[in-house]
Amino acid sequence: MNILLTGVTGQLGYELYSSLQPLGTVIPTFHPKEKTSISKALPMDLTDGNDILQVIERVKPQLIVNAAAYTNVDKAETDLKTAMDVNCHAPWIMAEIAAANNIGLVHYSTDYVYPGTGDTPFTEDSGTEPINVYGTTKVTGDYAIIATDCPYLIFRTSWVYGIRGNNFLNTMQKLGHTKDTLKVVDDQIGAPTSARSLADVTAMVLSTCCPDIVEEMKKVKGIYHAVNAGETSWYGFAKKIFDIIPVPVELIPVPSEEYKTAAARPKNSRLSCQKLQDTFGLKMGHWEDTLEWVLS
Repeated sequence: MNILLTGVTGQLGYELYSSLQPLGTVIPTFHPKEKTSISKALPMDLTDGNDILQVIERVKPQLIVNAAAYTNVDKAETDLKTAMDVNCHAPWIMAEIAAANNIGLVHYSTDYVYPGTGDTPFTEDSGTEPINVYGTTKVTGDYAIIATDCPYLIFRTSWVYGIRGNNFLNTMQKLGHTKDTLKVVDDQIGAPTSARSLADVTAMVLSTCCPDIVEEMKKVKGIYHAVNAGETSWYGFAKKIFDIIPVPVELIPVPSEEYKTAAARPKNSRLSCQKLQDTFGLKMGHWEDTLEWVLS
């Protein structure tokens, strides 16, 4: 089958391009202003509905995997239109086309759709109440997809990092070699999730839906949490990074109030993955083990 993959230049799209290969012919797309070395990749502007339609008509996919997103949480506070175009309008257009043409759609969402309060893991049935613009655009996109009733899987994840792109892991490695001390927030709790783990579990879920992937997706469609097991703070994440790759930098734990950002951050980003395990028999590895594997 033809698989249309968006956002191949991003950290998740990069990993999905490899993980999805056993399932079919993967045709990746990228933003026209970006560059990629993949010769068969197609430019596609997610802020242009006509461009999205034309690419889908050209590829004629049986499955769309939408890994592209507007993820600059702070910039979204003042760039609502672009964030809404990419995180809501684009997936809604894909879902409308998917519903009309019997195409499966895989989409990725975030822990930021929840209020971030309390200290217990959110489930897929927990009420959504985002505390910033980014979370609002993502949850609006989720509901837009659901409303079309297309064959969909939405994976809500958290704290994604990888070997490429702008993420916490790469930022810490850079700062660790240029700073003597680093202040890191210690009262926001979640699960660092490797892009490779997320890509692999996506491929495993889809493989359980083969050979008639669209019909099987209809039976299991819904929202699923997909994060690495365990929990920690950003400070704990940084400490583990520097335990694996020793760097002479002093880490100082600080409360959220001491690290001002344009957008509010949830203090509780814990997500229960019980539904993923019960439905597909899949359990993602512990975040510490996964981080060690990534850094090796």
